[in-house]
Amino acid sequence: MNSLAVLGIAHLAGANVAEAAEALTAFSPLKGRGARIPGDFTILDESYNANPASMRAALEVLGKSQGKRKIAVIGDMRELGKEAQRYHTELLEPLLQNGIDTVYCCGPYMEALFAKLPKEKQGKYAPTSLELIPFLMAAVDSEDVISVKGSLGTGMKVIVDALIELQGQRKIAS
Repeated sequence: MNSLAVLGIAHLAGANVAEAAEALTAFSPLKGRGARIPGDFTILDESYNANPASMRAALEVLGKSQGKRKIAVIGDMRELGKEAQRYHTELLEPLLQNGIDTVYCCGPYMEALFAKLPKEKQGKYAPTSLELIPFLMAAVDSEDVISVKGSLGTGMKVIVDALIELQGQRKIAS
């Protein structure tokens, strides 16, 4: 969507849209900001930051992704003030609407959301990202698509790193 906006602006500014589109092919997201890491399973690395709008967008991207199972691994969204709990539980609707198969949650605000999930969608809840890793590693299967998202302070990058390591181990084993 952002690329389309850039091309629209390029057109309005009188720039060569074909050249602008060619330049966009070289773009790759920064770590933690939407990188797609393919392998035996696919990782969508959104681990750098989170807010209600970006969380919904990440769930929509996951929902549109092709894979055997769509797994959301989500950590707390920080700095939301006194409405923080409500913002977290409101993620139930986009999780259901986007056809997410399994949800793993960490952080104190995500605990209430996890409890509201239908039992068949509950992966695991843990207080911290580190505590969530073993449960996720045991569940990941070939052709899964796994989106990892949370505020920087929830430490979701360690989950992405563990998933990348698991991909490497599976590559060696095959």
